[in-house]
Amino acid sequence: MTETGLPELTEPLKDQAYDQARAGNGELLAARQAVEKSRHAVRAARDEYIPDVTLFAKHGYQDGAPFLVKNMGFFGAELSWNIFDWGKRKGEVGQRVAQQSQAEENLVRIDKRIVIEIDKVYRKLERSKKMLDVTREALSLWKENTRLSENSLKAGTVTAARHAETVAALRKAEAEALQASLEYRLALAELDKTIGLLAQSKN
Repeated sequence: MTETGLPELTEPLKDQAYDQARAGNGELLAARQAVEKSRHAVRAARDEYIPDVTLFAKHGYQDGAPFLVKNMGFFGAELSWNIFDWGKRKGEVGQRVAQQSQAEENLVRIDKRIVIEIDKVYRKLERSKKMLDVTREALSLWKENTRLSENSLKAGTVTAARHAETVAALRKAEAEALQASLEYRLALAELDKTIGLLAQSKN
């Protein structure tokens, strides 16, 4: 429990938040698939430069010429290669490479957007955490001041009015610590929501 009476919360690590947001992001998964598909397309276009080789084997039987063997076997290979295509293959490879580059850039763009969204919420979370630490420290100091003021009041070295001011300052510090704690919790909830929305984002 915290000094404000609320249970302590822990924020997820930033790397874990990135991984969670990326894990199920439909747009990111689709971009990854597009990159993989474009790489296959580039390989397929480059494979067009490879000659087609056909191996064949045949068997024949004859009984018309007694001086030839009756059972004959044939085997061989056929090579087919289009040397001149007037730049068609080169143009197709270039087009596929450009599509791959575009798909990779899109993947990087989507991934950067996810990182930016997470970073933005984390900055807000860090600000609220710092404010929470400051208000907790101030609350601790005012508690000590109030304790000393109570002792001084009993000893007669402090007036009741001065002690009341110290108690009022303590109540104000408690309220500020509670407000800071609530703002920190809201920032944590916003982080969870952002991670969830990013993870469920569809194309």
